[in-house]
Amino acid sequence: MSTLHYNHRARPPASTLLSLLAVLLATPALGAVSVEVRGVEDEQIRANVLTYLSFERYKDSDDLSPEFVERLQERSEREVSLALRPFGYYEPKVTTEVRRSGSGNEQNYHVVVTVVPGRPVIVDKVEVKVTGAGSTDRHFTDITNDLPIQPGDRLNHSSYEALKGGLLRAAATYGYLDSRMVTNEMRVDPVARVAEVTIEFETGSQYKFGATTIRQDAIDESLARRFMRYHEGDPFNATELLRTQFALDDSLYFSTVEVLPEERDRENLTVPIGIDAEPNRRHRYQYGVGYGTDTQVRGTIAWEDRRINYAGHRFRTEIRAAACSLMREVCRVASNSAHPGPATARA
Repeated sequence: MSTLHYNHRARPPASTLLSLLAVLLATPALGAVSVEVRGVEDEQIRANVLTYLSFERYKDSDDLSPEFVERLQERSEREVSLALRPFGYYEPKVTTEVRRSGSGNEQNYHVVVTVVPGRPVIVDKVEVKVTGAGSTDRHFTDITNDLPIQPGDRLNHSSYEALKGGLLRAAATYGYLDSRMVTNEMRVDPVARVAEVTIEFETGSQYKFGATTIRQDAIDESLARRFMRYHEGDPFNATELLRTQFALDDSLYFSTVEVLPEERDRENLTVPIGIDAEPNRRHRYQYGVGYGTDTQVRGTIAWEDRRINYAGHRFRTEIRAAACSLMREVCRVASNSAHPGPATARA
């Protein structure tokens, strides 16, 4: 007797079918967003407005549904208001219009943001006081004698930050490593449209260069020290560390160089310096081919030994050949300890 076999496949639940249908129907809304800002002439302020606007950040989003665009429009007034504050405008009037074009899932939106900045906040008073051992140091007096923010200026938060940053950078660069801001306040009265700036900066004592430790094995340490652009006991100056690093780099004895301050001695007010350098490749080869009307085809082969010994002596040989002549040139370059060259002489 033959037997019939049936394959029974379970039907997917109704919830699964509905989910699949929702996925098929939920096609992302495609399109583009363009943003136009009116009423702001200053390019710096306009750029800041665009930075704050969610419309600008999400204009390349895959989801540009009408609901999503409406949420972005609701945010725009608050975002523009926050963008204008750093430039002294605390009570702007902002309107946003969204113009839609296209059909179906391809909707394009042109966003017009109209800004009336209103009257700006004006700086009414600026008090900057530098105290401590560096109060008469020209690196600080140059700042206090030419403040980036003055009474009568339109309030600009970046000018206030530039003033604070200038004092802090001067302290870090020129050895006032225990400096601190005692007071830094910017008080703004949006109703009266005035602002007051108060800064008190304590420099502390100035540190000096301490001992320098050099870690390298390419040349004699006495030669390496001739590249230093500072002396132990000099007032600390971070720019001299950079000059020292450049000089060591330019010597061609080293492939990498680091010149860094180490943990400062608060009791003796000194900053020890550490120099770490890796030797450069000892041998260097050069090849060149050219053509000249007097020599016709010519070529050059050169070989240089950058470190014959720890005294820093070098040797270079160069062979030049041309169709019309043959010349061999040998030269020896030595660092003369009695008469240091430009690379080692302290400037």
